[in-house]
Amino acid sequence: MKRALYFSLLFAVAAAVRADLQAIKRFGETTDQEERSAVEKQIFQCPEENVPALGKELAAILQSPETTHEGKVFACRMLRFISPECAVPALAALLPDPKLSHMARFALQGIEGSEAEKALIDALGKVDARLKPGMLDSLAQRRSNTAVAAIAAMMNSKDSATVLAAINALGRIGTKDAASTLTAAKIPLVFSNDWKRAQLNCATLLAKENPQLAAAIFQPLYATDNPDPVRAAALVGLSKANTTKAVPEVLAQLTSENKLLRRTAIGLLAELPVGGLVGGMGKLSPENQVLAIRALAYRRETAAETAMLNLTKSFDASVKAAAFAALGKVGGTNSVEPLLKASITGNATAFNSLCALNADGVDAAILGQFATADDAAKTKLIEALAARKAPGIMPVLFKTAAGTWSRSCKAAIDAIGTMATEKDFPAIAELLLKTDSENKLKAIEEAILSASQHITDLDACSAPLATAYPQASGQAKYAITRSLGSLGGEQALAILTQAMNSPDAKLQDAAVRGLASWPNIEVADRLLDLAKNADNETHQILALRGYIRLADNLNMYKKAAAATDRPAELKAIISGAAEIGGSNAQEFISGFLENETVRAEAEQAIKKAQSGKKGKKRKSTVAKRVEKPKKKNSGKNEQPAAAPAIDAPEGAVVLAAADARINGQGAHYEKNKDRNCIGGWKDLATWINWAADIKEPGTYSVSVATSMGESAETDYEVEVAGQKLAGQIVKTKGWDDFPPVVIGEIKIAEAGPCQVAVRPLKKTGTFVGNLRAVVLVKAK
Repeated sequence: MKRALYFSLLFAVAAAVRADLQAIKRFGETTDQEERSAVEKQIFQCPEENVPALGKELAAILQSPETTHEGKVFACRMLRFISPECAVPALAALLPDPKLSHMARFALQGIEGSEAEKALIDALGKVDARLKPGMLDSLAQRRSNTAVAAIAAMMNSKDSATVLAAINALGRIGTKDAASTLTAAKIPLVFSNDWKRAQLNCATLLAKENPQLAAAIFQPLYATDNPDPVRAAALVGLSKANTTKAVPEVLAQLTSENKLLRRTAIGLLAELPVGGLVGGMGKLSPENQVLAIRALAYRRETAAETAMLNLTKSFDASVKAAAFAALGKVGGTNSVEPLLKASITGNATAFNSLCALNADGVDAAILGQFATADDAAKTKLIEALAARKAPGIMPVLFKTAAGTWSRSCKAAIDAIGTMATEKDFPAIAELLLKTDSENKLKAIEEAILSASQHITDLDACSAPLATAYPQASGQAKYAITRSLGSLGGEQALAILTQAMNSPDAKLQDAAVRGLASWPNIEVADRLLDLAKNADNETHQILALRGYIRLADNLNMYKKAAAATDRPAELKAIISGAAEIGGSNAQEFISGFLENETVRAEAEQAIKKAQSGKKGKKRKSTVAKRVEKPKKKNSGKNEQPAAAPAIDAPEGAVVLAAADARINGQGAHYEKNKDRNCIGGWKDLATWINWAADIKEPGTYSVSVATSMGESAETDYEVEVAGQKLAGQIVKTKGWDDFPPVVIGEIKIAEAGPCQVAVRPLKKTGTFVGNLRAVVLVKAK
């Protein structure tokens, strides 16, 4: 009973499908799309096991005299989709029909098996000349080796379109038989270029399975009597089929006057075997040696290290510079000493490569140089290890920092600030206790401040300094006091409170400076009290600046304003209030409009406060007092202005924020219409760098586009080719205002890759600032 029910249901489904398929016979130009879609859905959803039956049904429709032309076209399209072998006879019968031939062969083209292929081959001798190119194209699509002989016969046709299609088909089939037929063919001169291109296609397809045969085809096509595009393609083919044999040809073309062949050879450098490329480099001109060196560096071919080391001794400056740059990517432990020696002489490219070496054992090899290094060498070694964030170097850094004041001592202390963790602060405290050099103490203070920017547990950092405080005296005690202020914590606050009551005026000063650099708002009231009541005017100013730096609400800015009439502090107060925003901030700032020394800042701040985060968009009467009359609205919606382009003359080296590498966690790239900058930058230990491409040596002016939306200052340095320039980020019109500032000039001795870095050194505010670009402009 169940079996009978099953077969009756199956029959009903099949009948429904047949009913839908029969509708195809009536299809015409006016057939409703819904009816077509219903049939397509039935076919597209057909289970694989039902495809043969469906194919027979469609084949029968093709052969029916009742089926319209539109119906047959539709049936061919459906057969192309399901590709049943049983439909081959019905489709083959349509191949000679000029109106249906194309649709029939498209369907046959996708049907696997020899029957479909045979149908297409047989049709070559039967169809009209106008249809032969299509048949040849379908056989080429199938890469039919069986059809090679039949296609070869078509090359003798009197119809030029058929001859051309036959030549192209053999090239696209790309088998050994097709290649032999093509190369042996006698082709009319008019088809010479097409014949050569077909051989190129054929040899390219053969290159993997039969590289020897492919090379034999490419070689004559590379001969000088061939057109340039053919020769260039043949050279590419040779480099893939027989790379060893192609090396001398590629290197020879690097000096070719033929631009196409020269560009082709340059592109192939990245694919040549290392041994051949290195071995042939001695015969190249300096210009081409540089190209080869860069190709090896791009591929990070470590087998080329010895060759690069030899080329660093080249008499040609460009070759020498390229070799030093390449060592950063291909070099290992053997490159450490040569790169160090070059770095000491001021070779910035060599130093960048020393920092970039990525092979096993490099850090140990650099550390191994300390035993025999002089002060200049130690300085470079320390700078390289710090840039590499090399593990296990802290003992070396502290040992060097404990020595007499020198360049290497300063470098070690700077590196400690970059790499220190909470665990290193007992050693830092000991270093402070054993130091009587004011220069060293100042450097250690800066290192502590730098470390505090990337360490989260500041209490763990301040505890060792607090323990060391009673043991310290003189300048060391003052330095510890100031440093405790930048770290914060209960112990630090107790010590600073005690120090401010000390009879030692210098200790009092250190305590006030420490309190003014406090990392959080817990000492705000103390700072405000000092700003109002301290006997020393300098202490009043320091305390007030510290208070303004910590202010995070309008009431604090009002209290600060009541404590001073100095323009510098008032400007900072106005700027901070503008960041708060809102009508209350505007009303507060309006009180400064009568003060000529800060009126301009007040006018700008009122406009900014109008759109502050906490304020309303509705304009207050205060804003209207300083707003200039506007033109009448045109009625169209105003579109926000696009972000200003980086202003740089033609030929300048523009290092945009989007291309910078951010080293550290305390900053990120901000992409929006007003910024496109490095922003959110709080961590002094975070720095950024670029790999610039210097086209020619010379003197370059260096400008930096930065913004600062708070009343604060940040000292920073820009390092270009090993030379450092000092700069300062100061208050601009807002976080979205990036005026470019020229900070100095540097001399670049060699063209090629050049590392450019920006490192913050000291800041007075919460943020380092925003940075949009560094621009290098060559002096005329």
